[in-house]
Amino acid sequence: MKSINSKKKLIILLLVIAVYYFLFEFILPLNRILPKPSLLIESYSSLWNDYNLFSAFLVSASAVYTSIIVGYLIVNFTSGFWISTFIKNEKLLVPFKIFRYFPAFFYAVIFAFWFPESIIAEYFFGLIAAVFYFVLTIKNELPNVKIEYIDSAKSLSISESKINSIVLWKIIQPNVYDSISKLHYYIWVLVLIFEFIGKISGFGGIYNSLLTYNDFAALFALAIFISIIIFAGNSFINFFKNKIIYWRQ
Repeated sequence: MKSINSKKKLIILLLVIAVYYFLFEFILPLNRILPKPSLLIESYSSLWNDYNLFSAFLVSASAVYTSIIVGYLIVNFTSGFWISTFIKNEKLLVPFKIFRYFPAFFYAVIFAFWFPESIIAEYFFGLIAAVFYFVLTIKNELPNVKIEYIDSAKSLSISESKINSIVLWKIIQPNVYDSISKLHYYIWVLVLIFEFIGKISGFGGIYNSLLTYNDFAALFALAIFISIIIFAGNSFINFFKNKIIYWRQ
C-alpha cells in the first residue's frame, strides 16, 4: 500500500513539473507568477557563486539542527525536573498563555533587534525556542499518562524521582519525539526570519539581498532548495525515530 501511494505521489509530482515546464517556459515565459524553468536553473549558479549558497547552508542548517539536538538533550537530561514541576503545579504555565497570541515571527524580530548580526544570538534564540517547545509538549502529554503505570511503579517501591525521570519520561518520550517534525519546520521559519531581519549570512540573509535586488527567479530557486533540505531533514527524523523510539503507551 505504501509503495502504491509513493508511486502515485511521484507521478503527480512529475506531472506538476511537466505542466510547469511547458506552461512557463513556452506559453507564459514573461510573467510575475512563476519564473521560467531555464532561469530557475541558472539562478542556482548565481546563488552558489554570488551569494555563497554553501556557506549560507552551513550557517542556517547548523543553527536549526544544533538547536533541535541540543534542546532535546537538555530536556532529556532535565525531564525529571520538568515532570515533577508540572505534577506539583499544573497551572505553572497559565500566566504565560498570553504570549501564544503573539505571532511567532514577533519573537524572532525582537531577538534580532536586541542582537543584530550575531550568529551566536541566532543559535541561542533557536535553542530557547526548541527547549520551550519540548517543555510545553511534556506539559501537554502528562495528563494522558495512564494512572496504572504510576501505581505499578509505586507498588515496586520505586522512588518518586525515578518515577518522574524514568517511568513517566519513557511513557511520554515517543510523543515528545513525534513533536520534533513540527518543531523542525517552526525552527526553520524562526531562523530564516531572524537571519532576514538581522542580515545574518544564512539563507535569511540571502533572501534579504534577493528582495533588495528584486531577483525573482533566485527567490523561487532558494525556496525550492530550502524545501528540499526540510524534506530531507524530516525524512531523517522519521527514520531515526523508528530506530530508537520503538515503544508506545
